[in-house]
Amino acid sequence: FGPMDVEANTTSSTTIVVKWGDVPREHRNGQIEGFKVFFGGVRNQPPKVKDIPSNKTFTTTLTELRKFQIYSIQVLAYTRLGDGVLSTPPVSVQTFEDVPGAPSNVSFPDVSLSTARIIWDEPEEPNGEIIAYRITYRLQQPSYASSSGTNFSREFPPSDRTYRVTELEAEQYYIFAVSAQTRLGWGKSATAIVYTTNNREAPEPPSKPQVSRSQLQST
Repeated sequence: FGPMDVEANTTSSTTIVVKWGDVPREHRNGQIEGFKVFFGGVRNQPPKVKDIPSNKTFTTTLTELRKFQIYSIQVLAYTRLGDGVLSTPPVSVQTFEDVPGAPSNVSFPDVSLSTARIIWDEPEEPNGEIIAYRITYRLQQPSYASSSGTNFSREFPPSDRTYRVTELEAEQYYIFAVSAQTRLGWGKSATAIVYTTNNREAPEPPSKPQVSRSQLQST
């Protein structure tokens, strides 16, 4: 028998509090010296272990967990001769939802003098259910006479991950930002700088990009 009455309660998007009881006396097989908490949530990876080197401590807080992730938790006791058996059944608990990470794989497969098509994938860390995406863009250095110095913004349902922007100014650098939203709000943005040009008309020398230049980063 392993430790009795194992409980796990989520306290935030990255923390879980685990509590347990002692091993029944008839199953201790010696002096209990401490406990180990096993917790796993990522497929195809072994569970992590937190050592509690005390036989009088029956609770611990697991930290730095993945957000909106289901974890399976078990506890064992150990003596100086080794580990005992794991508690059964495993206890499952999910960390809370949070704002998402930046969308991934942002790219611009089609760019012309006046249009740019942007595509993106779901964030590698969605941290919840994605309910919307948002694209904002503006000229990097708008001219004094330009009306494009302000940010343009548009939102999309979670099933949409591509958009063609039109009526851009020719041969200009634009800054694009893509962000995702969960119930808890908008997350980090993936940003890119794109140059509006055309293969057949671009007067750029060979050392400069002719289709687009994308510099991706999270902000």
